[in-house]
Order: sequence, then C-alpha cells, then structure tokens
Amino acid sequence: MTAGPADARARIEALALGDPRAAARFIEEIAPTVWNACRVLTGDAAEAREVFRETLAKLSAENFAIVRSFDGRGTLEEFVALRSRDLLGDRVLRLLRRNRERGWRAFESFFRADLDRLIRRRLPGAAHEDTRRDAYQAISLALVESDCRRLNAYGGQGSFAGFVLRMADRLLIDHLRNANARRRPIEKIAKLATLDGETVEASAEARHLRAEEDAQLAEAADVLARAIPSLSEAEQLYLAILLAHAEPLPAREIARAMQRPVEDIYKMKQRILKRLRDLIAEDAAVKTWRASV
Repeated sequence: MTAGPADARARIEALALGDPRAAARFIEEIAPTVWNACRVLTGDAAEAREVFRETLAKLSAENFAIVRSFDGRGTLEEFVALRSRDLLGDRVLRLLRRNRERGWRAFESFFRADLDRLIRRRLPGAAHEDTRRDAYQAISLALVESDCRRLNAYGGQGSFAGFVLRMADRLLIDHLRNANARRRPIEKIAKLATLDGETVEASAEARHLRAEEDAQLAEAADVLARAIPSLSEAEQLYLAILLAHAEPLPAREIARAMQRPVEDIYKMKQRILKRLRDLIAEDAAVKTWRASV
C-alpha cells in the first residue's frame, strides 16, 4: 500500500466519492494491519473477528471519513495503523466502563507490551528483572484502584492509548521514587530525554533536576509527554517502533519495519530530536531551572 503523496490523495478522493472498487481495494490492503492489531487486543479468534469487523466498519464509515483526515505527513499505511490503534483503545475504555473484569482483561492484552516496554526503558538490563516485575504490579494496582478511577478519568483529549502511557509513566516514576526512599533521581527524567542514545538536553538541567522536589520532576515528565502529540503520524510510529525494544534499533531495521528508505529514518530522527529540544527549551519551568544554575 506504500504510495507517494499524490497517489494517496487520489485514492482518498476516490474513497470520499464512494467508488466501490477503490473501497474494496483499500480494505483488502489495510486488512492485515487491522487484523494484527485486533489479535493483540483479543486472545480469542472469534472475538478477534468481531473486533476486526467493527474496526473496519468504523474506518470505512461515511466513505472513510477517518481516513480522509490524513494530512499527507508520513504514509497512509502509518496513518491507518495509528488510527486503528486509537479505535481499539477506545474499545478497551468502553469495556472497562461496562464490565471492569472483562475490560481489564482486554486492557492487559492491549497494553501489556507497551507497559513492559515503558518499564524496561527506565529499568534496562537483567539486574532489574525483579524490579521491573514489581513495577508492573504497582502500576496495575494503581490503575485498577477504585474501579479504575484513573482510567475512567480520560476525558477524550488526545488518544486513550497516549493517555494511558503518560499516566503509567507517572505511576512508574512515583513507584521508583518511593522504592528509593524518595532520594535517588530517576536517570531518564534527570536527563529530560534520551532518544536512540542521544541526550536531548544538556547536563546543567540534569544537575539541577537532581536537586528539585517531586513536583518539579513530575513537571519535567509532563514536558516530554506533551511533545509526542505534536509529532507527525510517521514520527509517532517511529517512536513506537523504537520504544518497542529495550536496546536501540539500527536505522535499517526501523526503515524495514516502516517500509521507508533508511535516509528517511535518519532525517526523521533529527526532526524528532529538534522538536523535543525546542519544546523543552520553551517550557517555563526549564527556563527557570536554567536561570538558577
């Protein structure tokens, strides 16, 4: 389904006009991507088929209205993958609100790999295996507390998946601080962000962050979380692939997964790094820290 911007626009126009042949071809092409996402959400083949049909129906509703919001950034395939994930995340939330037990099973199926990946990024290496297991349990307990109060607080701003991961990261930070008697700084937050082995911010902020109180550390995490929605669909998918592995992936491996030239991956990485640097530099809290060091 890989195509250039002009071809993607032509295909979307055909879908918007209700061309049945264009619709049939498009559904055939996106079906494997949607099916794989549905299988992650459900462990049962029959349920997966039901979710698959529901997701395809939503993607194709009103002559593919969701797909028509594609703005040309990245590829159409990447856009469909992210929109499918958003739709499945919304399904998880509906299940949680209707039936907590069933919803939680769906939540764990859908988000377990994301949470494990998040924890492993902060606690890499075999020496932290027990700590990672404890962290997952702590996050899970916090999320199910009071009938999933935290998850039910989602108000529709941004994607549910992004909301979950930002909340899980805050819970993880709290857990690590408590486990270390609220003294040892969290290396990732102290550095503000590290992407593919490159530090986004300078050591002066890191030194000052080590001396800050808990609220300021949490604020630094929020700065990073706010950067993600500002990225293009392709850049978000790049991050999703990168963060899916405990160790940095070579650019050629990411290029293969995204079906893009390796040169595009290098350029994308630099754009993301620049965007993170700019957002961090613009944040008022970071400016205050800079002025005091």
